[in-house]
Amino acid sequence: LVGYPVFSRNVSFFAKEGDVMTIKHAEFIGTNGSVVLQDGLQIDTYTLPNGGVSVDMRPRFTWHGFQYVSVKASFNFSATVNDFVVNVFHTNLTSTGDISFFGMEEGVDLMNAIVPVIKRTQLNNIAQYFPTDCPTREKHGWLGDAQTTAIEAMFNFDMRAVYDNYLKIITNSQSPNGHIPGAVPMTNDPSKPLNSSKPTDISWTAAFALIPNWVYLHYGDDMIVKKHYPAIKVFIESLLSFGKKEPNSLPNFYTWGDWCAMQARDIATSATGPALASFNFILAMANMASVIGDDVDAKRYSQLASSFREVYPKLYFNTSADIYNGGWDI
Repeated sequence: LVGYPVFSRNVSFFAKEGDVMTIKHAEFIGTNGSVVLQDGLQIDTYTLPNGGVSVDMRPRFTWHGFQYVSVKASFNFSATVNDFVVNVFHTNLTSTGDISFFGMEEGVDLMNAIVPVIKRTQLNNIAQYFPTDCPTREKHGWLGDAQTTAIEAMFNFDMRAVYDNYLKIITNSQSPNGHIPGAVPMTNDPSKPLNSSKPTDISWTAAFALIPNWVYLHYGDDMIVKKHYPAIKVFIESLLSFGKKEPNSLPNFYTWGDWCAMQARDIATSATGPALASFNFILAMANMASVIGDDVDAKRYSQLASSFREVYPKLYFNTSADIYNGGWDI
């Protein structure tokens, strides 16, 4: 669940002024029956007024993701699950698609059970106004998470307003040199390292170009492309400028290397992920330039994509093994 629990009765009736009630929200419980918190987060503490005064015990500036709730009071009070009502909330999205699996094959029932879990998880990660990595701990607008889930989200919901707002937040976080952070919102203060260091991991920041292109492909709506293309172009050109220092000018900057799933990152060839992302965002730029009628950009980015298509296997394909980099990365 994502939201917050509230009492169905006035708990301050049992308290005196200054008494405290603490509510902890968790996804797991330990072997001793206590809730297990992540990094000590998702704890709401309320200081109560005089007994009998109605108290609105709801968090004002956050939300929680949880399966279990622990309640502790500094006064004599007991409660059962029937004393709670959970306010579940998320951005109001229109459902645009569904999928059902049929047949006698093993796994059909499992697949049908997974579909509503995916949809609920997606809604849980749009609890407010932009996609997040989780509704529990960070609640950050990580670009890598948004990119990974974007196509799924667009198959299931009308995401245009959400992504329009998300791209606006990215633009507001963009530094003067064109760089964007891996998670938003973020400061664009010129004195911060974002302006002087290498760009953030391209496998994350490529979302800035990929998501608006996917929005156009899924909905046929060019408004988002037209609106955000100038800022996206500044970002892409900053990457290409840095890329000139890389082999064959293919941008391959990375920070996290989460795609290296089977080997340590210092062993695997981590650059395969961002390099592939660079190829994909250049293809997206060529398509978006065509959408807005910029034939010069469309031709340039198409030619660049063609050159990257030839460069990528030269850099990363292991011809002796007939696979990419030992097969660890792709």
